[in-house]
Amino acid sequence: MTPMAIGIGRGHEANIPLARAVVGGMLSSTFLTLFLVPVMYTLLVRRVQPMIDIEEEMKAPLAGEGVTP
Repeated sequence: MTPMAIGIGRGHEANIPLARAVVGGMLSSTFLTLFLVPVMYTLLVRRVQPMIDIEEEMKAPLAGEGVTP
């Protein structure tokens, strides 16, 4: 794809826009997959985990509750 994007070869005038779109898509998808998705996942986990911990604390029975001597 790189030779097509640069414009090497016969008929390069017609292939340059297509090749640049393909190369741009491959680069942006690589960036999104390797960097942006893990960062967003980490931020989401950091935000949701405290809420899960609070819910678990609220569901846990209080010590001594419901115990009859």
